[in-house]
Amino acid sequence: MDYFLEEILSQPRVLRATLDHYLEDESLLRPVAKAMEQGKYQLLLLTGMGSSYFALYPACIYLNEHGLSAIMVEASELLHYYKDLISDRVLAVIASQSGETAEVKKLLGEVRGRTSVVSLTNDADNYLARNSDLSLFLYAGQESGPASKTHTVTVTVSLLLAMYLTSGMDAQRLEGLYAAVEAMESFLTRWREKIDVVFHFLGKVDYLSLFGRGPSLASAMGGALILKEAAKMRAEGMSAGQFRHGPLEVVSPDFAAIVFAMQGRTRDINLRLAHDIAQFGGKVVIIGSDEELQRERIFNLTLPPLDEFYSPLLEILPIQLLSWRIAREKGLQPGKFDKAKKVTLYE
Repeated sequence: MDYFLEEILSQPRVLRATLDHYLEDESLLRPVAKAMEQGKYQLLLLTGMGSSYFALYPACIYLNEHGLSAIMVEASELLHYYKDLISDRVLAVIASQSGETAEVKKLLGEVRGRTSVVSLTNDADNYLARNSDLSLFLYAGQESGPASKTHTVTVTVSLLLAMYLTSGMDAQRLEGLYAAVEAMESFLTRWREKIDVVFHFLGKVDYLSLFGRGPSLASAMGGALILKEAAKMRAEGMSAGQFRHGPLEVVSPDFAAIVFAMQGRTRDINLRLAHDIAQFGGKVVIIGSDEELQRERIFNLTLPPLDEFYSPLLEILPIQLLSWRIAREKGLQPGKFDKAKKVTLYE
């Protein structure tokens, strides 16, 4: 088994261990809650680059829906164009699995002394963790390929932080996270068969569009990224709402899309988009549908229903595995970086 596939398949075990770690020791999150109270912060500013950034979507939405104002700004844009957002009333949360990313290191120089920094990194041995005021760790272990387990663990730890800051360790919410891990384990029991069906349905496409809304934007954007990195495939992640506003014109018989339509408030309108893409001649894989949309140009990959905040943990798995399958079909070593690096060290 190659390292990239091994990292993908290890995710349920890694996530369960990380959840157990934080639940056994609430003192890991308590300092952030204390800082929020003492600092009288009016806004949480969530930032990062690449997969670490995309993984913050669910937590950002959760915070806003539970009484804490939060926004997301990509670290590069924050560094060069949005520095005036930073003040002593804004708590910065910076996610970077390596803690060594070029933009993140430069950003620290702008933020430190103006406000406090909470870091989310894989472990303590990195620049970001050493130079932040409060550190949270992913405990994901070594990762050599494109972000798979560090992506899903960042989704999890940032959600845990959002929950703790708004309502503490709510038992029902925690059960939902463990249910997501169990659903991941279940999906992986026969993953080859499921992914082969998706692969053959899509056929020889050289471009994929991925659409989601809300928390599933983490999967649309992160999924497009991993297809580029692991399979060297042109892919685009986009809000399903934005696709309605003009880009729908590109749909043709050569067009292929993946629509995330797990349980949630926008599921029905996402299914409507999938129906329209198929009607205009495109191919669509719906992730999460229970097959009420059965068409010649639609394939339904049915997944267990989850709370929409936890769906990104499960729905990204098929995309990660599809990227591995496409890379193998192309004769590539899945997940091997040829031009970029695992850690981006310069802008």
